[in-house]
Amino acid sequence: MRRIPSRARQSLPTAANIRKAANVQASSSPRDNRAMILAAIDIGSNSVLLLVAAVEDNRALVPLKEAVSITRLAEGMSGDGLLAQPAIERTLEAVCQFHAQALSLGAQTVFAVGTAALREARNASELLEKLDERLNLRVQVLTAEQEAALSLAGVRTGPGLAHLPLLVLDVGGGSTELVASPAGTQAAFQASLPVGCVRQRAARAEPRSRPELTSLVEELQGTMEQAFAPARHFPGQLVGVGGTITSLAAIDLVLPEEAHWRVEGHRLTAKRIEEIALTVALTPLSERSAIPGLPPGREDTLVAGAAIVLAAMGCLGRACLRVSRRGLRYGVLATAAAVP
Repeated sequence: MRRIPSRARQSLPTAANIRKAANVQASSSPRDNRAMILAAIDIGSNSVLLLVAAVEDNRALVPLKEAVSITRLAEGMSGDGLLAQPAIERTLEAVCQFHAQALSLGAQTVFAVGTAALREARNASELLEKLDERLNLRVQVLTAEQEAALSLAGVRTGPGLAHLPLLVLDVGGGSTELVASPAGTQAAFQASLPVGCVRQRAARAEPRSRPELTSLVEELQGTMEQAFAPARHFPGQLVGVGGTITSLAAIDLVLPEEAHWRVEGHRLTAKRIEEIALTVALTPLSERSAIPGLPPGREDTLVAGAAIVLAAMGCLGRACLRVSRRGLRYGVLATAAAVP
């Protein structure tokens, strides 16, 4: 298995540089570790996510609030590489709301990170400057390597996963990351591809039959094969994170939105993912909101995202994955709080 070059390994985020890049909200009175509350805002290509958590005296994270807003930041940028003004405004509003919610819950530090859309957009500075001006919030735009490492750190906060060999697949709106780790937070291999559910949705029409879905998955697998091949024989458990994967699990479990936390640890087979994708694809877009478990805002991206998941599983020779809700934002707080 190919190891990360030392130069890449040195670029991975540390608690120190995450704190440095973050906006620190000073408390009016000192707090001990048991009362420390942190917040992370993840500005993705498809959605903005919030996690507010208390840090216990053993440095474990106790979630106080989680929220997601589908803002489609990357929508429409594939042509000229520019973020659309409506997408910027939607995202700005979502971040402002989440920032206020975090402070209302007593967050002493609010961390904000950005991923593929902010890495790639030629006018990303417009949103970043508006957030700095309005909230004094400095967003750390992550490299692909940092994003993968933080997703791994987040997954490792899950029950029983701290020291197991893991293969973490993170399917986002604008990119897909894969990271392999024998144990702890060190990565033995990682790769990132500009393939995501929003990007894929804009690139081609949605499949409407099993043969069309199979064709799309094979096409995507061809795109991923070379990048993911070194991890094919990695012995660790495959864990999937990101909105596409948690949505697939929620549909499989027929969960109402308020119970989506129950997807943690759920197993999804490739066969079941294909079945769900076909069910959604064959349902008219206007009727998909009635599909039990499908979160609002993902009606038109889930099939594309499922195809990406299936292609990645095919490249890795895996028939099953474990679902985790503890992705990037958990990794940001775990790293910042120096959780073991």
